[in-house]
Amino acid sequence: MSLAEALTECLWLKPFLFSIGVVIEKPVAINVDNQAAIHLSRNPEFHRRTKHVGVRFHRVRQEQENGVVEIAYVPTDKNVSDILTKSATSFSLERNLKLMNIA
Repeated sequence: MSLAEALTECLWLKPFLFSIGVVIEKPVAINVDNQAAIHLSRNPEFHRRTKHVGVRFHRVRQEQENGVVEIAYVPTDKNVSDILTKSATSFSLERNLKLMNIA
């Protein structure tokens, strides 16, 4: 579901950035640390067995096929967004700040 939310934000931001003069020609990279979500976004055969997945999530696959976004795997220990979503030890906080080139 977070992948679908990221896509929603991307689809909102892209026209906004265009309106202020920033043109994005390449597909927007969305990094995900959940391999099951990546497989759902790429494999249409897998969707038939997952009826609990809402229509919103199927849009991720559609936008990926259209070249709007590119879904990529990022290992959990390299996922800098964890600093915003999970409790952090001082070690993980320091590591994530370094990954973001802040510390």
